[in-house]
Amino acid sequence: MDDNRPNKKTMKNPKNKFKKFNQHKFQDRHLVPLKLKKELTLHTSPKDRLKKPVDITSAKKGFEISLTEYGPYRFRYSQNGRNLVLCGRKGHIASFDWVTKKLHTEFNVMESVYDICYLHNEGMMAAAQKNWTYIYDNLGNEIHCLKHMHRALNLEFLQHFFLLCSSSNNGFLSWLDVSLGQEVLQTKTFKGMLNVMCQNPWNGVICCGHTNGTITMWTPNSKKAVLSMLCHPQAVRALSIDPSGKYIATGCVDRTLRIWDARNVGDPISSYRLPGGIDKLSFSQTNFLGVSSRNVVEVYRNVGIQEKCDLYMRHHSNNAVTDLITLDPLSIAQIDVPTLEEKLEAKKKLHWVKVPKVDIQPRYRMKGKSGSAQRFKRKSQMKEHEKREYLKFIKEKKETLGGNMTKEKVFQQPKQHLLDRFKPKKRKVD
Repeated sequence: MDDNRPNKKTMKNPKNKFKKFNQHKFQDRHLVPLKLKKELTLHTSPKDRLKKPVDITSAKKGFEISLTEYGPYRFRYSQNGRNLVLCGRKGHIASFDWVTKKLHTEFNVMESVYDICYLHNEGMMAAAQKNWTYIYDNLGNEIHCLKHMHRALNLEFLQHFFLLCSSSNNGFLSWLDVSLGQEVLQTKTFKGMLNVMCQNPWNGVICCGHTNGTITMWTPNSKKAVLSMLCHPQAVRALSIDPSGKYIATGCVDRTLRIWDARNVGDPISSYRLPGGIDKLSFSQTNFLGVSSRNVVEVYRNVGIQEKCDLYMRHHSNNAVTDLITLDPLSIAQIDVPTLEEKLEAKKKLHWVKVPKVDIQPRYRMKGKSGSAQRFKRKSQMKEHEKREYLKFIKEKKETLGGNMTKEKVFQQPKQHLLDRFKPKKRKVD
């Protein structure tokens, strides 16, 4: 037996994970590796629920809803934190009270939805869809269509100024006064696609991240950026500002997380190299920073206060985390849309559908026009016409791949009115 072989107990000991993590060395001298505190770090997984280590009151507030069909999803809370609105990239929009789980509205717009947010209250919400931005009420009725907000990717509502701001795919920033319905300003940033945007909760300044590694700050009273700062050597992937407006967190595609002082822009306060790529960043009201990387969510504390922030919690999910939330399938995810199996089954049935037999009795005509030969000729013409209409209908159904159909439901002879004979006949165009 080899004495150097590790013991089974030491392999299962979770303390070895912390040792390996702390012993990891980074090549960049300017980046500070994260140090974990054993007694303050909590690791959770889908098997170990987040409800176990908290008190009973906090555990009752937790809920889980599985949305796997129309994602990825984005969500926003209302100003009072009582209501929650979410949107899926494939058109699913839902708004509900997360405390009582009461569903306000749910519908599918049948096109891509990139972002959604509440306006001054939960009675109105704005959705950035494929081409334009739409305003809906709490019942799902369309109120306005904002065509000047073309191909918006992100939405931010400035609650203290009643302004709705959007960043578009072609590099435009737009501000809309929702109280008057008038456009305040629309300016081009000349920085390319604006897929990273957030607002400063303290003063309402819009902050955008760009592919050249810079972040810019914008106000509706200036067509030029009030501040442009180089933060990373590569593209900015995520951006967030704390509620006090003092600290800015930026994430780069090279797995770099940097904390900046918004009052004195210059060198970063701290810089870290994370083990995985950064997808989303979000500050809490208690100065905690949430970082999502694929299917892992990490929460750091003492951000901006100390030179080295501590890892407070790490949560592993089964799927990729887009906006740090999951929802109940029984009340939210039920949409009447045919599944792929139903479409394939309907397509197979359409290949074996036969033309139904149509019993047509031509009406009687006077003056020798209702002889046996004339009646047979008119009857055959009417049958051929109905057959062509039926085959045309089947062809359209094959292209659209509709639901299950039967012979009785597919073919319905149009009802003829007494005065239809006076209508002009359709002429065939050669």
